[in-house]
Amino acid sequence: MDVKTAGRVIDLFEVFATLKRPATLSELSREMDIPVSSCFNLLRTIENRGYLYSVKPRGGLYPTKRILELARVIAANDPIAARVSPLLQALRDDSGETIVFAKRRGTHVVYLDVLESPHRIRYSAQIGEVREMYSNSIGKAIMAQLPLAERHALYGEMSMTRHTPATLTTKRELDADIEKSLKRGWFSNVGETVSDVMSVAVSVAVGGETCGISLVGPIHRMKPALQRNIELVQRAARAIEAAAGEAG
Repeated sequence: MDVKTAGRVIDLFEVFATLKRPATLSELSREMDIPVSSCFNLLRTIENRGYLYSVKPRGGLYPTKRILELARVIAANDPIAARVSPLLQALRDDSGETIVFAKRRGTHVVYLDVLESPHRIRYSAQIGEVREMYSNSIGKAIMAQLPLAERHALYGEMSMTRHTPATLTTKRELDADIEKSLKRGWFSNVGETVSDVMSVAVSVAVGGETCGISLVGPIHRMKPALQRNIELVQRAARAIEAAAGEAG
């Protein structure tokens, strides 16, 4: 269950990221869809902690760099990113496609790192995005590592909504796809979430947890380079596990 106040703090900074300019109390109240009085109390609290400042009298508020400095310190000491990020960057550079690193959260996966392709036409995603496991190549790769009984129990918690004509929407279809992929050593999503997007993924053990890496791009580029992309993502997974083992 979301904590309302915590959610509003995050919403506030996301609004500033969208607007890219100072905003008044009334604007922020409207953008966040909360009462002016609640918005005022929230802004005053955050301003008093040094995370917002008044640009000029009645000229609106804007975040200070304090949150940026905290984010830098946090990111610099991320125990996973320090080991994984350089290898993900190399994978992105070698493949030319978008790379996603994610872990499980319930019946979903959460994107911990995203390195976008340099191509103008590319798959785009954001760190922190949450996706359903059943229609996600990383989700399938992670589910494949679960004990069979646990995996089957997990199916029962999923809605399996159809996103495209290619989406797998039954437990039988999903289980067959996972078993086939487990045998061949890689997992895919061919237009199951977005019709013209394809991904290949593998699981990777990091810090005692099963995570996943996917290489994602438009189908017209991914299919001709499929075998090379599979080899690249498998090699990256081995390198990450080796680096994690050395660090441990």
